[in-house]
Amino acid sequence: MNSIKAACYHCASSILPRDLIQTELGGVQRQFCCPGCMAIAQTIHGEGLEVFYTRRAQTNDKPAAYLASNEIPEKLKPYDDPSLRGRFIFGVLSGDVLTGAALMLAFGLGTLPNLLLISKFSALLTQFGQYASVRYFAVLLLFSAGGFGLYRAWVLPEALLKGGFCIT
Repeated sequence: MNSIKAACYHCASSILPRDLIQTELGGVQRQFCCPGCMAIAQTIHGEGLEVFYTRRAQTNDKPAAYLASNEIPEKLKPYDDPSLRGRFIFGVLSGDVLTGAALMLAFGLGTLPNLLLISKFSALLTQFGQYASVRYFAVLLLFSAGGFGLYRAWVLPEALLKGGFCIT
């Protein structure tokens, strides 16, 4: 077992063997303590700013007080909104400000029309479901799909043995 402790390429924190993440940056294998440090380092290298690592005067130590208390500082709480997390990451990793803004705008514009369509479709489906014939047809469709799934499960192993594992 290797007893040498590795340091994170981005933040210089010591890395436990179970937390070690490696990736190649600039043709050199680098080690990271977490996916966050790896993502930031990949972004810095991707933008051609790798000189940051040679010019920095000190490492960016993780704030032990925040990590120990597991509390988010007040000034960072607006960024912890669960509805913004996915959009923010896509915006940050998109490359530049305009692309990130366009991507976030597309997500925003795509959400509202979909919500309106879902609510309208839900109301129509509720109205349409009042008819007994529609409910019987839905049950028939459901049982047919289940029967087809059972049939495929029955004949699939035989088809795999004959033709191999490529099913097209």
